[in-house]
Order: sequence, then structure tokens, then C-alpha cells
Amino acid sequence: MASVNSFTQQQAVAAKYFYERIPYTWGPQTLNPSTTPFSVVVVSKVNKTEIPAWMAVLESYALTQNANVGIGFKFDRYSNPLTAFMGFTDAMPAGVRRVDSFMPAVSSLSIDLKNSGASAVSNFQFNYWVGMKRLTVADKLLMGIEQFTKDEQDALAKTNVRDLVREGRRPLSIEEHLRLAYAGRFLARESKLYHVDVSTTDSVFAICRPSDYRPGTVLVLRGIAVERAADVVVSVDRDDDLNYVGLNGAAFVDADDRYWDMWVPALDHFSFHVQASSPISAVPIRIDVSCFVLSDLIRVQFGLVHRGEVDDDLYLKAIAGVI
Repeated sequence: MASVNSFTQQQAVAAKYFYERIPYTWGPQTLNPSTTPFSVVVVSKVNKTEIPAWMAVLESYALTQNANVGIGFKFDRYSNPLTAFMGFTDAMPAGVRRVDSFMPAVSSLSIDLKNSGASAVSNFQFNYWVGMKRLTVADKLLMGIEQFTKDEQDALAKTNVRDLVREGRRPLSIEEHLRLAYAGRFLARESKLYHVDVSTTDSVFAICRPSDYRPGTVLVLRGIAVERAADVVVSVDRDDDLNYVGLNGAAFVDADDRYWDMWVPALDHFSFHVQASSPISAVPIRIDVSCFVLSDLIRVQFGLVHRGEVDDDLYLKAIAGVI
């Protein structure tokens, strides 16, 4: 069944391909008045291992403007709480347009909403983008994390990662990393355009595979758009992860109709589903995908190869985050 997703413990531990960015939708729905905050996101344990391997990053968010509604964030030991004078959403851009952020968490992440007014707020909307990134040694050094695996300890000893971090040359930003790691492997990019008749039962309207382009590739879902903000649910299965992305089509209110960007790699396939509470004909849906040829660097970062299966210098530099 197609369903709308939130960022949860299950979503956090399902990340597997080095870096993944997914949009999430809460609403449009009614936000009732309350004397205490309402928790939209509560992830109490980002990592399932004692030595942290991943960080969750709140990368951007968008909310309905309302002078009575506030939002608060907590990521690891840092917080941006709701107060009597801070966090109110009427300071957000109009039109439910997003603002950028970078709130990294290796332990826990939570997001709260609170309607402090006297009346319920109808059609309130909160959209947010969370990235999951596998930690490199460079990331850990920058964040002050001193827990390392055996391979990471070897990378510390055999690369100049400490010097690069001290000099401010590593770690790379996500955007810079993706540009360097993927640009030379770029094979194709498509915007796939559909008219979809949506019923009250879950149905598949598209399947995309990296093997459609050539063997030895990875397909990356770059974006989805639901035109006219149709009240449908669009969900995506990625490889063996069912309903990995689940979006409310009614949340697509960008004035310029841009797709919602994401970065979700798949090695086998994507399967796109739709469902609605009542039938809707010819819903326009746009899907943006890119195909890249796998390299040894990408294979190491994805966990597809182990030490000894590729050049050891490349393996340790990839673990360190210096290439």
C-alpha cells in the first residue's frame, strides 16, 4: 500500500549507499492548539552500531506561515527550541518555500511543532529534507568523534587525513563530493513524464532499472514532481526497500513547479506507486533520474567491496574521505 513516510528510526537504519537525501511531507492537515509541543520527528538512535557509521542531516525545510505556530529542533546535544520569541513560522518564506539548514546528528534528532493559538490551524504543511551520509574519518575528526573501526584506524595511520582536516581541506561538502565522485561516471539523465490514472488501490505506474542503460551502473532518483498538487500518495520502492520514499502529492505547492530534489541510489530498480482516497484521472507526474557507471571508489563507498578486493590505497583513502 502506498503511504506517506516520516523520517523514523526505520528510515535512518535503512540507508545503505553512502549518501541519500529524501524529502518528507507532513500535511496539509489540521494542527490543533496545544500547551505542549507535538513531535513530528523523533529518532532516538541514528546509528545501530556502537561505533557511529552514519549521520542524519536536516538539510532544509518549509512550513506554512502562521504567527501562532512554532517549530523546534534538537540534534544530538544541540537545540534550537521553541520559546516565547523564537521559532514562529510566520518568519518563514511565503508559499511554503524552503530554507536551507545543516543540522547533523549521529545520536538523535527530533522536530516539534506547537500551535499556541486558541483555534486549530487547517491545511498546515511541513515539508523537510533529510540526508543520510556514511561518516568518513574526516567527518569524524571534524565532529570530534574519536571512535574508529579497524579500517578507519588504518586510514588514520596511512593517509594524511588529519593534516587535511586541520588545514580545512577536508571533509568536502556533500555537493562537492557528489560532483567529484560522480561527474566522471555520468552516463545519462532523463525527466520521465507521465499521466497517471489514480485509483483507491495501490498501483505501479513505472519501473526504472539501471540495467536499462547498461550493466555495471547505478541509477539515482534526483527528483519527483506532482503537478497541480493532486491529492494523491506517490511512493517509491528502491531495490528491496519497500515504500522507501512516500510523498503527499497535495504538498507540492512550489510556485515554479520545480521537482522536489532528492538523491536516492538504486542498484537494481525503482518501482513507482500511486494511490488516492478517491479516483483521479490523468495526474501529471514527473520523475528525474540519472545513471552513472560504477567506479571502484563508488563501490567502496556503497559497501559493495571489502578490503583486499580493490587497491588498498584507494580503499583507505575512500574510508578516510580524502578522495
